[in-house]
This record gives sequence, C-alpha cells and structure tokens, in this order.
Amino acid sequence: MKFKSVVKTNRDLKKNGYKMIKKLHKMEKIKGTEKAYRAIYDDTYMFILYCKGLVEMIELEYGEKDEYILSFKKKCEKFMNYLLCFSKSKSKIDKNYLASFLKSYTKFFNKIIEKNYPFLVNQELVEKWNMDCLMAYIATWGI
Repeated sequence: MKFKSVVKTNRDLKKNGYKMIKKLHKMEKIKGTEKAYRAIYDDTYMFILYCKGLVEMIELEYGEKDEYILSFKKKCEKFMNYLLCFSKSKSKIDKNYLASFLKSYTKFFNKIIEKNYPFLVNQELVEKWNMDCLMAYIATWGI
C-alpha cells in the first residue's frame, strides 16, 4: 500500500487514513490478529497507536468548527475505546463495528471536502503523520 509521506490536502488524509483503518479488516481473521498483536510498544499495540495518531490529526486539523465535526469526534472516541477494550482480550475485531466506523469516516471527509475546509499543513501535523501514523502502521503490517 502506498502512502504519501506528506499529507497536503483533505483528500490525502481521507484516502491514507481510510487505507490504514481498512487494514484492521485483517484482524477479523486469526492470522491477522496474531500479526497485529505481535507489534507492541510500551503498554499498547502499534495498530492502536496509528489509529490514535490519525484521530489526533483530525482533532488538530479541524478543531471544533461545527456540530458535525464534534459528533464525529465522539464517534472517534468510541472507536478508540472499542479498540482498547478488544485489544486487552487480544480478540478479533467485529467487522460490523469497523464497517460502521469506516462509513462514518467516509461521510465525514466527504462533507469536509464538499465544504472546502482549509487544510493547513504545519510541522506538528507532518510529524504526527510520519512518526505516529506511518511508523506505527509499518511496525504492525509492514510495507
């Protein structure tokens, strides 16, 4: 899977983030869960770190601009809590829950792109993408 090392637009963030989250579908199978749970960092797993980094990027970039963004932030928090809960038991991911989140993610970014929200690339955002998201993704799934 190819990712851009510098996310420059809302569309880049949408596509790259979607690829990352979609990769969690591998965790519906036993082999996928075994691979994901091998990549540990400190007290957590790398797949959680790349999802967390992506959610933090969304928060940094869009802040609290309107009610729609706030509702998506709540969905992201629920999703992260779900990831933390099922990772403690090292179980497989529920494909229905993941599919639901991916639909919400897509709708969110389609609305962001439609409304032409500005995408401000700064050093903090680039570092978060490269150091948190990409590195954790590569550590979990490889290139």
